[in-house]
Amino acid sequence: MSLLDLLYLEESQADAIIAAIHQWCAGHGCKITDDDGKKALGIAVRLFKSGKHDGSDVLQALTEEMAAMASLARADTVLVVEDEPLVALDIESVLQAVGLPVEYCASRGEALKLIASRTPSAAILDFHLKDGEATDIAAELQARKVPLIFCSGVQKSDIPLEFREATWLCKPFSDQQLVDVVREALEIRGCHQ
Repeated sequence: MSLLDLLYLEESQADAIIAAIHQWCAGHGCKITDDDGKKALGIAVRLFKSGKHDGSDVLQALTEEMAAMASLARADTVLVVEDEPLVALDIESVLQAVGLPVEYCASRGEALKLIASRTPSAAILDFHLKDGEATDIAAELQARKVPLIFCSGVQKSDIPLEFREATWLCKPFSDQQLVDVVREALEIRGCHQ
């Protein structure tokens, strides 16, 4: 997210976001151009786009969201396994905008190699990958109690029964839906550690 994102909002919304960002930054000793300021901007724009917040409550919602993201950012990496580059880039940019580290794999083989050496705190998996289904990735992560989020255009009923308890994020999804399911997964992971 950047200041350019404000161009796509109504003038009153952009003004409210800028005012909230300046207030938040002043209260936290940073500038809007600093990393934290940019994260706050991305969150404020997402909050407005979600339709749940208006100018009167955006500062409070932003403060709560930044605090929640700060605690989640202490978590390890979120693994994203997605073979569609634009979808992967979208997921990665949304999560990074709220301060979450992301490890991206474009294939089943690449993901299996990565998880052989380290365990992520949560995983977002496309079910059908170009080099096969993500079932072996999911099974390995599930054995390690890593919260799974399937992000796919297929129906939940199309995946094997042992993975139906996983969170399901159907494509297309909103930025807010993505952040919400990842936050929930990381909170669940925190309970298991």
